[in-house]
Amino acid sequence: MDQLTSLQEQALRAMEGAGKTFLAVHRLLDELQSSSQAQVLYVAPSSALGLHVLQWLAMRRTGKGRPSESKMNSWIQRVALLHSPYEELLWPSVSQGRIICSQRTCTEHFQLAVVDEAHSVFRPDSAVFPRLESIVCDQWLLCSDASQSSAVEQTYPWPGIQTVKLTQVLRSTKRIVAGSAAFRLDSGMADVATALSTDGPPLKSFIFNLSDPSQRFEEYAKHVVTALWHVVHSFPGTSLHKRVALLTPDEAFCLQLRPILQKRLREELPHRNLCLMDFRESLSHLPNLAATQAPQAKEHLVLDSMSSAEGLEQLVVICVGLDAPIQSCAVDLETRAQLYKGLTRAQMLALVVNERVEGGWLEFLSVVQFQEAKFEARRVSLAQKGAAIVHKDAVDSTRQAKQPEAPEAPEALADTAAEPEHVEHTEHADNPGTSEDGWLNPKASSVLFCWQVQGP
Repeated sequence: MDQLTSLQEQALRAMEGAGKTFLAVHRLLDELQSSSQAQVLYVAPSSALGLHVLQWLAMRRTGKGRPSESKMNSWIQRVALLHSPYEELLWPSVSQGRIICSQRTCTEHFQLAVVDEAHSVFRPDSAVFPRLESIVCDQWLLCSDASQSSAVEQTYPWPGIQTVKLTQVLRSTKRIVAGSAAFRLDSGMADVATALSTDGPPLKSFIFNLSDPSQRFEEYAKHVVTALWHVVHSFPGTSLHKRVALLTPDEAFCLQLRPILQKRLREELPHRNLCLMDFRESLSHLPNLAATQAPQAKEHLVLDSMSSAEGLEQLVVICVGLDAPIQSCAVDLETRAQLYKGLTRAQMLALVVNERVEGGWLEFLSVVQFQEAKFEARRVSLAQKGAAIVHKDAVDSTRQAKQPEAPEAPEALADTAAEPEHVEHTEHADNPGTSEDGWLNPKASSVLFCWQVQGP
């Protein structure tokens, strides 16, 4: 925290789940408490992440008990939000237990501005750049994750900005960190993640064959319910209310799945009264104020797209339909980033529900088996380094593809989707998952210690 308060412009760089937003919230709190006139700005790629931070601020600021709305508004109205498409500042207030954001005429001079998920906010084509020109701020804090595909080309408004790095993961279990390593996009091999949490349960996949494309969403709904039954059995007696997130690749997928899945939930789990809502609706209620107002019988599950989930977290996350064929081009980075982001939203348990995609990122799950074994830091470290090498090849391929008359991209990225025999042949018999040059195959090693596979 001392490092984050010493400079006018500061960048906080870390892996997903390392506590970037946690530190940002504390910086915002410190500034709000320093003066009753202080104003702070929070910039995020989505409104849902802004609501999440406001909830977090409320819980940290008020502690136990239920403060009056007037007391809440006395400080929460000094927090301005700016999110995509980055047009107008929004000022929150609390009314009947809900956070409501609206525009108002106010000075745009802030003592502190936090840009969260800066790797997404500062895309080269982002509309945030002209909007920030009219904002005056005494201090800037940028929180970013270089393991996302948008970090391949990234420009900050402040050249030479000082960077603080976090390398330990606080949010997720060791198995989630290691299991997602195969999809992590790194700018290099130097950052090796370590998880401070427990080992946790293995990641679970539900891969199914889609024989009739017209029944695609019916099949997805069927297997999502199967995955939810697995969650229920994994945490017996635990309410799923606001503890489970179902993440889809985009809004169109989400809209088609929602009515079919809601119908199947009513039919197959009628005793649970499960209801679907998006992140924005879920996070608009302040927990301390709305806890006694929501019907106790209902259990709200979040169903939303990956774009709305950036920076957020949930106890259990089910990634639905995120896989795609590897094509050795820029789209591979987006697909891989979605899988990584989806898995790392989970605190305790991550699951994958997907149709079988030939040549996809998840195809390897059909050829390796989970082995219950003690975690070894060296093996996990090697797996992460192996994933970093694959990422470098992918980035090189993407950059070459953008150049006119460039030669065809190298086949290194395509090699990651090799046939099942490739995984078997490159592993030593006495050390499964280890290649001949001593590196752990990033996919095989993750599965051996982290994944349980269910499917045909």
